[in-house]
Amino acid sequence: MAREQMDTEQQQSVTDQDAGGLRALAAAVRLIIRLLLGGAGLLVLVSLMQCCAIVKQHQVGVVYRFGRPARRLQPGERALVFPPPIDRYRAYTVTRERVVSTDAFMYAQSEMAMQTGADAPVPPVLRPGLDGYLLTGDGDIVHCRVSLYYRIADPVVFYELYADGEAVLGAFLREAVLAVASGLSIDVALFRPAEFSDRAAQRLRSTLDAAGMGVLINRVVLTTLPPRQVKAAFDAQVAVGQTADQLLQEAKSYRERVSNEATSAADRVRALSRADGERLRQTAQARAVNYTKLLAEYRKNPEVVKRELYIQTIQRLLLRADDVYFVDEQDGRQVRISLGRQKADSAEKTVHQGSRHE
Repeated sequence: MAREQMDTEQQQSVTDQDAGGLRALAAAVRLIIRLLLGGAGLLVLVSLMQCCAIVKQHQVGVVYRFGRPARRLQPGERALVFPPPIDRYRAYTVTRERVVSTDAFMYAQSEMAMQTGADAPVPPVLRPGLDGYLLTGDGDIVHCRVSLYYRIADPVVFYELYADGEAVLGAFLREAVLAVASGLSIDVALFRPAEFSDRAAQRLRSTLDAAGMGVLINRVVLTTLPPRQVKAAFDAQVAVGQTADQLLQEAKSYRERVSNEATSAADRVRALSRADGERLRQTAQARAVNYTKLLAEYRKNPEVVKRELYIQTIQRLLLRADDVYFVDEQDGRQVRISLGRQKADSAEKTVHQGSRHE
């Protein structure tokens, strides 16, 4: 009896252990399921976040569906993009200005000279394969640094049609500079870099439009240098040119000043001549009126008019003389009158008195 009871208790304990193991297994399975569900939800959330495309202000977004451009997004737009392999999203920087530079036409410099800026020894001649240069239309050699500032107008064409758009753009830039330099003189290439840059930019625009690269050129900046071997001669030529320009400018300034002074003097002479002409005209008109009136009076009484004219003439003479001798021939007397120009009133009175004595 006791043995049966012990067997029963052992069976009961085994049953309880099995039930506990099953419960632990069920709890572990439930935990694994929860973790799997949580991971799946997290993956779905990450996938949804990756499917949301937000275009920045300086970019343009392109949605490719099955490898072909399907939609273009402007700066600030948002769009839901299906995950690969259905859709693929790419953002291209287009509004910011980019630059492509080339030193293909510059002489070679050592790394130490480029880092320290020290003047390296100048070789006696150009080194083929190391020193780049341009050949101008008149057969001279010039070195040149070129920088192209541009913006991308069509990112699909620029990035998808060309494997390396910047490399192609640099090749077109070098071709344009080389072609333009071959038609310029050394004076234009060295001393008028702005004209050189404008021509290079114009040719490059034509080339890029024909190639359809989807690029807008802002400007081309060129820095031209003479060969190091003849730099002293070029510096002397520049100094002579600057002196000639200064003398020419001074000559132009002198010419302008003399011309302005001559014009002003001519204007003054013309103004004075017009004023004198007007004064003479008015004087002639006044004299004509006076002569007309005098003629009428003379016709009425000629002797009185003669006498009045005689007196006026004597008055003008006496006003201009310091010593006057007046001889009256009627009675043989000589009257000496000492007058000054300031005594015009007394002279006029004396003339009148003399006329009464006569």
